[in-house]
Amino acid sequence: MKIKSIVGTLMPIKSMLASSIEEARVLATRWDVPQANREGLFDAGNGQMLPLSKDLQDRQSRYILTSPDSRGRQYRVAGRMLAEDLGSGSTSVATPLLFGVLGVFAMLTTVLPRGLGVITGALALATLLLIRTATAPRKGWTFTAALFGLLLPVLAASSSRSALISLICFLPSCLMPLMYAWSEQRKRAKRLAIQGRKAGGEDGSALTSHVAARKAQAIAAAKDDSPLLPMGTSMGELTHRGDGFAADGGLPISISLKDLSTHMIIFGETGSGKTSTQLRPKIAQLMRLRKLGYVIGLLIADGKGALAGEHAGMIDFKNLNPKRQVVSLYQGLSSSDIARQHEENNMPAAGSSSGSEKTWNGMTAACCRPAIYMLEALVKHGLHDSNGEPWKWSLLCHDRLGKLFLAGEDRLDEIKHYWEQIAQLEGGVIDGLLEEAYLYSTQTVQALAPETRGSILANWTLWFAPYLSHPDLMRWAAADTGESVEACLHGSAVGLDISGSLYGQHSANLVVKFLKARVTSEMQRRAGCAGGDWEKVDPTASHCYLCLDEFQDIVTQADIDLVPKARSLGGVYIVATQTIESLLQASKNENSTNAMLASFLSRVALRTSPKTAKWMQEGIGMGRVPHRESDSTMVDFVRSVAKAYSAPIWDEGHPMARMLASFRRKLGGTHFKDHRIEGGGKGVFGDRLANDLVLVREMKEEPILELSQFATLTAETGVALVDIRRGGVPRRDYVRVVAPMFSIPEDLLDPNYVVRDLDAEDAITRKAAMEAALASEAERVTAEEQLSITHDEENNQPLAALLDAIRNPEATEIQEEK
Repeated sequence: MKIKSIVGTLMPIKSMLASSIEEARVLATRWDVPQANREGLFDAGNGQMLPLSKDLQDRQSRYILTSPDSRGRQYRVAGRMLAEDLGSGSTSVATPLLFGVLGVFAMLTTVLPRGLGVITGALALATLLLIRTATAPRKGWTFTAALFGLLLPVLAASSSRSALISLICFLPSCLMPLMYAWSEQRKRAKRLAIQGRKAGGEDGSALTSHVAARKAQAIAAAKDDSPLLPMGTSMGELTHRGDGFAADGGLPISISLKDLSTHMIIFGETGSGKTSTQLRPKIAQLMRLRKLGYVIGLLIADGKGALAGEHAGMIDFKNLNPKRQVVSLYQGLSSSDIARQHEENNMPAAGSSSGSEKTWNGMTAACCRPAIYMLEALVKHGLHDSNGEPWKWSLLCHDRLGKLFLAGEDRLDEIKHYWEQIAQLEGGVIDGLLEEAYLYSTQTVQALAPETRGSILANWTLWFAPYLSHPDLMRWAAADTGESVEACLHGSAVGLDISGSLYGQHSANLVVKFLKARVTSEMQRRAGCAGGDWEKVDPTASHCYLCLDEFQDIVTQADIDLVPKARSLGGVYIVATQTIESLLQASKNENSTNAMLASFLSRVALRTSPKTAKWMQEGIGMGRVPHRESDSTMVDFVRSVAKAYSAPIWDEGHPMARMLASFRRKLGGTHFKDHRIEGGGKGVFGDRLANDLVLVREMKEEPILELSQFATLTAETGVALVDIRRGGVPRRDYVRVVAPMFSIPEDLLDPNYVVRDLDAEDAITRKAAMEAALASEAERVTAEEQLSITHDEENNQPLAALLDAIRNPEATEIQEEK
């Protein structure tokens, strides 16, 4: 035990190992972001320890400043670590021992018998080779070890019998381990002192500006008990740009349900996978949460009209299809909502129409508003049209009433008759919007020239014809009640399955806009609840996630106005579009569209347009990006060879081609001269092979996102730039997204799903009605035959004929004479 204690005192390997580990921890710890202990907890301040979410556990050190010590002091890593420490490691602590081993073998060579001395001599030579390897590329220590550690002691011991002289000759060999270790430490200290003095570029706020935000992010994420929705795996590209909010490579990227409430927009050109890797997985994740008991609603729609249909058959999902359900376009909408939606649906985007087109659209809108105000009064009082049919709160009745307005004097009396009934039921007073409608229908529009009314009527037809262009759509246009689209605001999952390929893309998009308006209108009405507490006013109300594909085709002004405030009203937009240009092109006001886009705080960009990449770059913002420099160069092999073959000695058409060709052998064919290798250099060959140290010359403020890198990385299918909110703080990087989803997952399939066909049901209803009518007619004929009265034995007249004879005796006498 004493020997072990003495050895431990002379060679404190355990303490040295512990000191080395602590030094490595100080140098390599990512101190600018929260770090978890072995229990997975981090210090949130004020003595509070919270769990650190796995997707926020960044560990890759920046190697700029050491982690704070007990006093909060930090030092430059450049003053405590060399680049080779991170690469191949520093000099091994065992290397100095080789010099001692060499001395031992040298001593044994002199004292052992000749036979054994040969063996120890061979071992000494082998140790010398190990020293050469361990101290490479420097040759000086090998030569010194051979001279003072082997040759001098052996020669002195063999040629001198004086013990003092032998001791003196062995003394350098004994001191060589200490000399080597001291020399290496001194050389390292010099390098660190110079390197650390010159590396002063880290003294800036760029290294610490994100520290508080990242800590707040970790605290918010720890307190967020909402489920996490996985998005993929980080590639660690932005962290190399010095971005404090970027994720390390290999970490999962997730967004919580709470963070998703700040809305998400997904960009990707056709075939990039925005639907299969983003929208469908999000829908599946939300539907699974519904199965777990989370009360959330979904509205699924698509500018192509395909997304909702792809999810038909999903459990607890209502897919609204014109062939299978009846839905009213106007149900739940106010007259102002309807007039505004018609106007928006038909007014062209900014800068895309001529002045005359705007004029005619404006005059049509001027007719649309009074017509819907009057229709509202007709429905309110239960009035009937000239055919005895009740007026309904439907698009079809709106279309009929508008055409009555534009028919001119031919239908003026009918319009006045309606107004007389309305006035009577309104207590003899027509004011406000009704007065405006009355004056327009009886005076303003009647004063227009017939040609003008005809042009407005033609434009009116263009406005309303798309909704009436197919029997299935006609059914919805004529309905005043039907399935509830607004059920998505009360915990249901609803899909708008209006196929653009079947009904025409324009018609399908207009129908989707109207049905979506029903949802946005009710959501906006939540703002009027007392204290803004819409959940208290309506206990059945829930948050609703609007999953909209090809958003540019179905976006409305209501969406643009609603997105910035939808979070407080329980609405969450998850939209996908191809490019930023497609949204701006569909916009009627570019400024308001930009304001809406700024409200999408979580953004995903797959392969898309340069302008969209530029928008993502601006959204990520500026950063202090390290600018690296080195003496490294690259060899352009192709251009080098091409230049060589363009020389005259390779010109076969040259007048002196044969003589020039003879120079090729002297030049060595296509031999290339590199000034870095052949002459001009003062260093030895080993120095020329030394690796260049890459230096960060400055931390320059510039965009964090490189557009060239974006184009290169997103060219690969399955790679996206993700810039989301996590704990209310940005979290971003290039991500390998989740596997594409092309069908409904097995766990979400409804085993009891049955496809309903309204056409078949209508056919059955019509057949039953016809059979009932025929049966009724047959019963009537039978009853008449039983009640027949006989005037003579030859002619049996039924009761109907007898009654005719009583009413028209003259006609009966004439018939009898004939």
